[in-house]
Amino acid sequence: ALDLTPLAHVTSVGNSFLCGCIELTALDLTPLAHVTSVGDSFLRRCSGLTALDLTPLARLTNVGSCFLVSCARLTVSDLSPLARVTSVGNSFLCGCTRLTALDLTPLAHVTDVGNSFLRDCTGLTAVDLMPLANVTSLGHSFLRGCTGLREVNLTPVDHVTSIDAFFLSECTGL
Repeated sequence: ALDLTPLAHVTSVGNSFLCGCIELTALDLTPLAHVTSVGDSFLRRCSGLTALDLTPLARLTNVGSCFLVSCARLTVSDLSPLARVTSVGNSFLCGCTRLTALDLTPLAHVTDVGNSFLRDCTGLTAVDLMPLANVTSLGHSFLRGCTGLREVNLTPVDHVTSIDAFFLSECTGL
């Protein structure tokens, strides 16, 4: 196990914090309770994680690219601690193939979403975009490759002024 207790005073985490820690199966983020911003590749390719409690990150306002990208065994992710986030970088949960359900409601304050937001989340069967009503632009490959999708609520897209290429490309279940 990795003890993050010595990091209790940290308010900002730079790029590649725990990128590629494939053997990491559990992580207590409690010591990061003062963090307001995380850089790119926060927990990228931590493919051993099956669940992650984001509660300690309740002060986050900015999430860099590749936040939890390729955390292939992650099955549950409660995003409610991210209610203060206004900006999400590229590849937010891209490649989280075992993620089966995701409530985007906590991201209601997000105004900027990068490319490949949920790309290749093949386990997702439904996505409700309603909570993203403040987003005006959807990046490249937003839901690309989400082959398990059967239902997408596009209601908030009426506020979107720009949708980049491959928005629902390769969503073969639709």
